[in-house]
This record gives sequence, structure tokens and C-alpha cells, in this order.
Amino acid sequence: MAASAAVASGSTEVRAAGLNVVLTGDESAPPLVLLHGLAERCQVFDWLAPLLAPQLRLAAIDLPGFGASPTLPGGGFDLGEVCGRVEAAIAELGLVRPAMLGHSLGGGVAVRYAAERPGAVRALTLIAPAGLIATGAVRGSWRRPRRHAFGRLLIRGAAPFIASRPGLRERAFARVPRRSSDARPGTCARAADGRAMGRSTPAAGIEIVYAGLRDRIDALTLPALVVWGERDRVVAPRYAAQLRDALPDGRLLFLPGIGHVPMCEAPELVASAVLQLLQDA
Repeated sequence: MAASAAVASGSTEVRAAGLNVVLTGDESAPPLVLLHGLAERCQVFDWLAPLLAPQLRLAAIDLPGFGASPTLPGGGFDLGEVCGRVEAAIAELGLVRPAMLGHSLGGGVAVRYAAERPGAVRALTLIAPAGLIATGAVRGSWRRPRRHAFGRLLIRGAAPFIASRPGLRERAFARVPRRSSDARPGTCARAADGRAMGRSTPAAGIEIVYAGLRDRIDALTLPALVVWGERDRVVAPRYAAQLRDALPDGRLLFLPGIGHVPMCEAPELVASAVLQLLQDA
């Protein structure tokens, strides 16, 4: 494990099993692994992390091909291989039976990871998890890598301008926060940054919309928290109660007026629910 640079007060950026990881909190505290969503990077947890770090050791991982982590060989995003990389990073970091929190794509990764590794995860938090139902809803740009790469370059250059103007935020990120025009500029700046650095977005998007992870839920016996925003326009919130009921030890935090990124829009509520889950686990 090689340290690279401090990224925020009390945080350190390291490499573990080839993946970029941001570590925060006391090394002796119970560990929590954070897995971001599609077209995001680990900094999407920057508002949530300070609320959890006083009680937990956080390891926010850039998944392969996102943020500062390299893509998998061949540029794909096989979920089994991704879980193997995450497992290797957890082992290299010395995290013993961590809890795991996944958002959207990261929620799908967390479900697959925990289902295939009984007893390896203490508790699970799934924030608007993607991949439970195989929708096959592939976006056109995911089939056109060059077009997607060009779009990422444009977003990187225009991100500060877009994030600073409410009208442009509303048009560019309408699917993400509850109302992009009202969202913190920093939330949209994080979204733009994640999109710009999402080299694996097309491969991961195609993988997750065909994943069909619902059957994996039956293999989960650990305590689990489901978090969903009522106004989520990316992953349908109608599945929230169904998922909670399908989990053997599930609970639900359903947030009225909140969109697809509750950890940015309502970090205090999410942090409180996560800490309660781990206290009860």
C-alpha cells in the first residue's frame, strides 16, 4: 500500500491493490468501505465522511476506471472481477470484516460482494442501489466510446462554469439532485468531476443494467439499511420497500423531497441512520 497525497483534513489518499482509496478516521475504529456510483468518484462522499469519521475508519474506493483508479485490463467492468479487486484492496488495507456502503452502481457491487462472501461484511448500506432488476436500459453514448470520451472532455472544461450557475445546473444535472438549480454548487461540481473522470462509465453502465442482482438478495443474512430519495429519477424509488422487505434483516430510510444522491443532499440523515445500523449490528 503506497500513500500518495493528503486530500483533505484528516484524510489520506493511498493505493491498495491498484485502486485509489481515500482513508479517513481513526485506524483503530470499526471500518466502513464506501463504493461510489456510476460516473462518480470517491469524493462524492465528501459531505458524508466528516459525519462518520469520528466513529469509524472510512475507506472510500475509486472503482476501476473511475476517479484515479485505472481501468480493468481490456477496459471492461466485469462485476466479479471488480469485487475481486475490492476484496484485494480491503485485505491490503488490513480492514477486518468491514461494513460496506454502496451508492447506485456501488450498491450493486456491494450486493454482489456480500452475497458471494458470507460473513465477510459486518453490515450493508444500499443507497439507491442499481442492478437489482435487469432493465437493459443502455444509453446511446455507452455504445459509442469515442463520443463518450469527447463528452467527458467537454464536461471537464465546462464544470466550474456549469456548477456556478443555477440554470445550467438544472439542465446539466436534472436527473441527479432533487432540483439541480437548488443543489449546492459543490454537489454539481462533484457530479461533473465524476463524469469527466469516468472512463469506465460505458462498460459499467452496460454491465449493471443487465446484472439482475435481485436473486443475490436472498443470500444476504447480514443487517442492511436501504436509503432512497423520493424524487430519485435515476433508480426508481418504487423498489425501496420491496428491497427492505426482501432483506432478512432490513430497514429503510425513505427521504421525501430527496433525489438520487442522498449522501450529498441529506448527509446528516444518512449518517445518523448508518451509525444506528452499525450500533445495532
